Amino acid sequence: EDPATPNPLHITAPSKKKQAALPQHGFTNSNPPPAAQLFVPSRTRGKGNFLCIALIGPAPKPNDEKKSWTSDDALGAWCTICNCNVMWKKGESNGLSRHMRKHHSDILKEAGVRDEDWNKEKPSKRQ
Repeated sequence: EDPATPNPLHITAPSKKKQAALPQHGFTNSNPPPAAQLFVPSRTRGKGNFLCIALIGPAPKPNDEKKSWTSDDALGAWCTICNCNVMWKKGESNGLSRHMRKHHSDILKEAGVRDEDWNKEKPSKRQ
């Protein structure tokens, strides 16, 4: 291909930052993770984040004892209703709460999670 010829579709590779944000587990809508790999962490922040979202655990290995996974073990987050990846990073729940508010606000209302619970401001450290 001649480098002087412009690309008519203007397709470029994703930036390194965007590549780092892409899930590395390889599951897609047509290839969801097996139910045995999905788990909900025992200690969670944010009301309602895990009503229909689960974390994806590592693939089980032969002769491995079943252990309780933590968010350190998670490969990504998966919405069990939409069958899609959810942006998630350990220690940050913004992607989870954004997905829940955008796609599953009815579930949040049924669970009694109010808008004020999502928008609470953190108290300032200085007083």
